[in-house]
Amino acid sequence: MKYQYILLGLIFLVLSACKQNEPAKAIPIEVAPTKTTENYDAEKEALATSVGTQAYLFGASIMTQHLFRNKMKRMIEISKDPKNALKFSAAADDGLHFNELTHTLNLTTHEMNIGGTPNVDTRYSIIFFNLEKGAQVLEVPPIKNRYYSVNITDAYLGNRPYICSRKGDINGGKYLFTGPDWKGKLPKGMKEIKMPQNNFLVVVRIYVQNRTTDNDKVTLIQNQFKLSSLDKFQGKIDKESLEPVAAIPMPKGLAYFQKMTEFMQANPPEGKQAFIWNMFEQVGMFRDKPFDIENLHPAIEKGLLAGLEKGKSIIKWRAAERGTATNSGWYYSLGMGIEHDNYMFRSEWAVQGLTVGSAVEAIFFNIYKDSKGVEFEGSDKYTITLRKDQLPPVKDFWSITSYNKEFNVVPNKDYHYGVGDRNPDMKYNTDGSITFYVQNEPPEEGMDNWIPTPKEGPFKLTFRFYNPKEVLFDEEEVNNYLPDVEKVDLPN
Repeated sequence: MKYQYILLGLIFLVLSACKQNEPAKAIPIEVAPTKTTENYDAEKEALATSVGTQAYLFGASIMTQHLFRNKMKRMIEISKDPKNALKFSAAADDGLHFNELTHTLNLTTHEMNIGGTPNVDTRYSIIFFNLEKGAQVLEVPPIKNRYYSVNITDAYLGNRPYICSRKGDINGGKYLFTGPDWKGKLPKGMKEIKMPQNNFLVVVRIYVQNRTTDNDKVTLIQNQFKLSSLDKFQGKIDKESLEPVAAIPMPKGLAYFQKMTEFMQANPPEGKQAFIWNMFEQVGMFRDKPFDIENLHPAIEKGLLAGLEKGKSIIKWRAAERGTATNSGWYYSLGMGIEHDNYMFRSEWAVQGLTVGSAVEAIFFNIYKDSKGVEFEGSDKYTITLRKDQLPPVKDFWSITSYNKEFNVVPNKDYHYGVGDRNPDMKYNTDGSITFYVQNEPPEEGMDNWIPTPKEGPFKLTFRFYNPKEVLFDEEEVNNYLPDVEKVDLPN
């Protein structure tokens, strides 16, 4: 009996020890349920705004190039009014066509009204190329003792090698324009110009040495340019079949990106620029299928529309403060026209100037404010004085032209838009300097010293240096040739 009690005691002790070593029961912890209502709309919108902004900045150049066709068609229609000073060559009689040379028969006038900051120094000729059906031959006549340039731009308005007097191309020549897929044999005596896309724009500029007596001579030169398909040139066909240039309705809102995508697919960006598609794909813009704007997520749609407007604002800012500022407030950029991969550059010059000369061809200085940093106002008066030792260092010619806020020359009954070294009756000061009067009415000194402005509102001035001398490429020396624009303090 005694041993039984002892055994029961041992069992009790063992059971007690086991109970003490049992793990404590876990206390339930309340875990917040996973949020199932998060839709990330704000993030989607932010992404689309970012992509939309960059899409506008990248594509503004190709859109400008295509939409310029509408402006050309409108100008041709306007020119048919016998009362209008704007005239075109006979090629425009039946409208605008691809692969056709269309010449203007006069210098720029305010009746053009197409923006683009056109110069008033040269006569223009335009070619809208389409190489989808084959190569094209451009025959350039001998042009001696006169500035001219054939400004070849790709689909995104990036400049390609010039044909021009600056390079010594004065004896004429035959040039074969070929597209990215052309595999033919280059005819003897021709120079091939290989283009990265099939659709592109070429602008010919020929200097008018005297506004009143030189126009007929320029027309004779224009008439010696010839453009034909390679098949026609080689006698394989008897007659060209030219495709009319169709009008492109101005797309708005998301349709802008839809049309831009379409143009880019037909004329793909070359080389490393093609990486841009990786960004566009984040919002549904693909390189190989239509951009479906009908089925976009609302946040993506909202962001793209915001990006479109942001892109426009950025270009407006960059166009006004393009590149480097001189001490007197004129802005310029030596990279304009040649930085093909810098799409910000391309879009700046596309929106403000359509095509722009490479710096070695011409340097353009723009200014929007007076010497005190106040934006120009058309109802005010200003002066620009070039010292005797400040005359523009150029191998060809220079000019200063005014433009309204739409980048058109300022309308006036005298068809006078600026000043330049060909003005025969410019009045010099007694010390050899020249003073120009920037105002909305001709000054007493005469029109040869007058740069007209709008009656009211903002405007800009563009100072052009054609075939600039080396000194203008020096960041310090250039300041010696850009004068202040001084506001005239009028009596109360």
